Amino acid sequence: MNIKKLASKIILAAESYSHGCLMAPVPEIIYEEIKEISRSIPIEDLALEQNNTIHGIESRPHITIMYGTDGDNSYELIKNIFNKPLRIKLTNVIEYFDNDDASVAHIKIDSPDLIELNKKLAEIFPFKNPKYSVYKPHMTLAYLKPGKRINVDFKPIEFETKYAVLSTQQNEIKNIYINDQEDLIKKIAKSILKRK
Repeated sequence: MNIKKLASKIILAAESYSHGCLMAPVPEIIYEEIKEISRSIPIEDLALEQNNTIHGIESRPHITIMYGTDGDNSYELIKNIFNKPLRIKLTNVIEYFDNDDASVAHIKIDSPDLIELNKKLAEIFPFKNPKYSVYKPHMTLAYLKPGKRINVDFKPIEFETKYAVLSTQQNEIKNIYINDQEDLIKKIAKSILKRK
């Protein structure tokens, strides 16, 4: 199979899940850097699906804070405990989750804030997956062939976010701002509306 045909079969790793998920977004400038790292992964190293298409590269880099944020009132529950900015450091360490189908390459994250928020969320959301009993913040880069490793070089990146993204079971996407940030946005919006 030639490279053009192979490249045309790339499927970005955007799956539909049966549970809600809270994620820390990645600022656009960092997103572009992550895409550059991902582009350096040889296509032939990417995992194949059963229909011989490539499972591939993570389509929208993000950091999962908690998977299993289910329920009609999940937005309100999260909003009540999300009350400070999240300081996040993407280390320059690539780690792997290995399974029969793929080696999942991800960037190790250093963030006591993410660990603290995950712990608070675990107290209010009942979903538990024994496969992920210990929260290890990370950002998935790609799904590689089983046992495959990549050699990429990049510098650690630090950033702070004042909002998180909730993907609900109904495939709705909702931004959740820390309390002071949302109040500021509302004040600005009211000020703009008053001028009209």
